[in-house]
Amino acid sequence: AMRVCSVFFLVLFVGHVSAQPGAPLAGPTITETHSLQGIPNALTVTLRANADATSNFQVTVSGLTNSPTPDTSSLAIQLGFSGATVAPGTWTKSDGRVVFVVSPSGSLASTTNQVYTFQLINPLVPQAAKSIDIGVNSGSLAAVQASNVFVATTPPAWETKTISESLANGESGGMNTLTLSIKPNTGFQQNDQITISGLSTSSAGSVDILANGGSQPFTTPATLAGGSLVLIFGQTGDTAPTTYSVKFVLNNKIFAQAAVTPSISLTGYPAGLSSPSSLGTAIQGVSSVMLGASVTQSQPDQPGVTNTLTFAFTPNKVLAAGTAVTISGLTGSATPDAANLHVAGPKFSSTGNWVQSTGTLTLTTLFSIPAGQQVSVAAALTNPLWYSPAKQPVISISGFPNKSTDTTVLAITKRFLIKSVSESSTVRSAPNTLTFTVRPNIDLPQGAIITIGNLVGTGVTSLTGLVSSPAGVVTETWDGTAGTLLLTVASGQAVLKTTNTVITVPLANPSTAQPSRTPPTISSAGFPQSDFDGHVLRATTNRQFMQPSLSESTNVQGVANELTFKFTPNFALSPNDAVVVKGLTGSGTAGSQMTFNNLGGNVFQSSGIWNQNAGELTLSVSAASPALTPIAVSFTLKNPVTAQSPPSVTTESSSLGVASTPVGGNVFRAGVPLSFVTKTVSDSHSFANAANEITFSLRPNANIEPGTEITIKGLASVTSPWQAWTVYQKSTIFEPVVTPPTTAPWNLKFKTASTLQSNVTTVFSIRMQNPATGTGVSPTISATGVSDAVMDRPSSNLILSA
Repeated sequence: AMRVCSVFFLVLFVGHVSAQPGAPLAGPTITETHSLQGIPNALTVTLRANADATSNFQVTVSGLTNSPTPDTSSLAIQLGFSGATVAPGTWTKSDGRVVFVVSPSGSLASTTNQVYTFQLINPLVPQAAKSIDIGVNSGSLAAVQASNVFVATTPPAWETKTISESLANGESGGMNTLTLSIKPNTGFQQNDQITISGLSTSSAGSVDILANGGSQPFTTPATLAGGSLVLIFGQTGDTAPTTYSVKFVLNNKIFAQAAVTPSISLTGYPAGLSSPSSLGTAIQGVSSVMLGASVTQSQPDQPGVTNTLTFAFTPNKVLAAGTAVTISGLTGSATPDAANLHVAGPKFSSTGNWVQSTGTLTLTTLFSIPAGQQVSVAAALTNPLWYSPAKQPVISISGFPNKSTDTTVLAITKRFLIKSVSESSTVRSAPNTLTFTVRPNIDLPQGAIITIGNLVGTGVTSLTGLVSSPAGVVTETWDGTAGTLLLTVASGQAVLKTTNTVITVPLANPSTAQPSRTPPTISSAGFPQSDFDGHVLRATTNRQFMQPSLSESTNVQGVANELTFKFTPNFALSPNDAVVVKGLTGSGTAGSQMTFNNLGGNVFQSSGIWNQNAGELTLSVSAASPALTPIAVSFTLKNPVTAQSPPSVTTESSSLGVASTPVGGNVFRAGVPLSFVTKTVSDSHSFANAANEITFSLRPNANIEPGTEITIKGLASVTSPWQAWTVYQKSTIFEPVVTPPTTAPWNLKFKTASTLQSNVTTVFSIRMQNPATGTGVSPTISATGVSDAVMDRPSSNLILSA
């Protein structure tokens, strides 16, 4: 509706009007509130009579031409004085005339300034100066030259109309706060409708008004439809021209677009306000951006392996075929430069240009990519070989701001590429040297600390100066209670990522087995704690004498037998440790002491304890012997005098925790009787009554000890027995005969003065006189423990024949 609708229309009651002759008007004037074209204008007429008025009178104002106000008989007249009332007036548009009747309340004094106000719509176009006539009753009229009244020189217009936005950077899809500042030169009336058109939005519905002018004159929410926002002025009554600030939020569009310039209009006002008028500022432009960018990888945190990186992004603007897409920030990959690196993506050429030094991959679109369509492409790169921080790739397209992916790739965390451990012993309580081999994937400089944990239970309280590393690359701090070893990289040194660093640590195994013990751990600043590859300090092996064996020098009954005892302890022997050999029963060796002969190294003391009845031998360690060192010792026992089954020989050490272990060898059987393997006799001739030299050759199958009596029988035909002993007594192997035989049967008995060796044939001779006649004899020989046996002769001839 036109603003003229806001003029009040009242019912007019016209009464009788009487004139007072000779009462001219005194100083009539007319004023207006504004000169805005087509806008209701309050006109004020002021006059004073030259005499008191006591009856009704009629006031006529004419000359208000060209107003668009329609004819009415109920034009509201407002009084600006007291002492009278006024009825609604009559307005005639054709001649621009207003007529109304004033009714005094008694007598209206001539001194009263009569002020009358009514409202008409100003002409729609500027007017020339007007001559406005004001009269009372039908009498004379007074002309008022009012050149500046009702000429409508000022068109309705916006004194202020601006709009601004919070997202001047053109953020795609962002919540954009728009601020509207408006001020019409007409002011506003209640229910005025302001329309902001040309907004960039596909939304419709209600929009909250976030901030209004101080009086909150606009109704909230406002209505949004078809890109137009309609504001309703809710304040009662007309207002003077005032600047109002209105804020509301519209989301920017997703896809790229140029900024728009909205217009403003005020419904029901002349063209200067009702016609859409540009707000003068372009807003709601949406920049070309990538709506999202992501990357995934097939082999995260795997050094040196092929890792397929899949990139995805969504442009908010069409990408033409042939558009270059650059992905940067992929430094650290071990893939060398490749001008034709294979890539896979339905919208891209099959190869891209890869530059290792800059970590840049350049791709080319093969087809156009619609705005808002997510596109993906994959490329296989080799992960870094060494430690590498995470990389956040950046996707770059000409005309688009760079877009970082929402995830990172190609990260290789700090770790030990090699972290192995081995040990020198698995024996409980035994010294155990641990060998740690480490290689980090980043150089550890001086001052860096490597922590090795889970070494509890070793019983070692100090390692000062005992930890070994190449060129002293680390120094140690040991906490035996916590089982933690801190290795600090020494000044001027480094633990290199390209070299294995070997560190040896002398510890000791726990006293009890720990089969479920977890491996030692390793960590350093920035390195996650991890287990070593290898189990140590489990102490799963009992102390034992490995591969014990006995060998002997002879199996002959009743003779001295040199036994050799060999074994390999799986732990280190210390001085005064005791080693026991049991089961050597049947020996003829008496006494309680035994002499030993160390075969290689003086491991055992030279004498030990011998228990003949029990067949038990105890050896005492003289000098320390490392674990797994073969040990051999010999000692001599006299074999049993009769054959026996091999005794069950064992070795043990209760004091060292070594259980009884069978000793191999099947010795001490005494299965062979003592005998002479060589026992020959010969003489020099067979002349009767002549001196004859008889030669004996003897070799026993075992050494015959000094003092053993040997008897040769069968020399019965000797005639001068005393001559025999003269020669015999010259032999140093035998003792002199105490009582030479003087009568038949002339048995020859003598004792050994020294050992009769089994590996040497002993030859000696005696001189005897042949008989006068005879066929000769065949002597026999026997000895202590040796049965009588016929001596062998070189020929079939008997000896001492004549």
